[in-house]
Amino acid sequence: MGAGGPYTITDYNGITAAEQQSAFRDYVSRNKYLSDHKGGYAERYREVKSWKHRFDAKLLQDIFHDFGTDRKYILQFRVDFLNIGNLPNDSWGTYTSNPLAGYDYVRPLRVNSRGSSSAAPVFTLYASSLEDFAKKTALSKDVSTSSTWGCLIGLYLIF
Repeated sequence: MGAGGPYTITDYNGITAAEQQSAFRDYVSRNKYLSDHKGGYAERYREVKSWKHRFDAKLLQDIFHDFGTDRKYILQFRVDFLNIGNLPNDSWGTYTSNPLAGYDYVRPLRVNSRGSSSAAPVFTLYASSLEDFAKKTALSKDVSTSSTWGCLIGLYLIF
């Protein structure tokens, strides 16, 4: 982004082109993946949904094998831990989302005009202000039942 490239940045909504360029470069440098891949290509969907590790565990204990009859009954005690990695460390197994992400893209810049086929495209930040852009570019944790640990306790009678 900058003067001399095959594109142009223009003032937009009271934000100068230099301020937009600075905000965009700050966004790239704050994002570990983007800063490691400056000048290259980003993997498809990499910033839309990042990979996460989620592990579940189950403990089973048979309490009774029969109740004095010919048939075999089993009373079973179960404990299921969902997303158990999130129990000791709250950053493991959590979903993060990018507010700039749509279904399959991340759009930090908006194309304002394309001009003729020989003209360079004109970009602006995809936000109404610098504060709005900073809020939209901050990755946030999804704190929900699918992103936190859980424990299910059950007693089963198998006959």
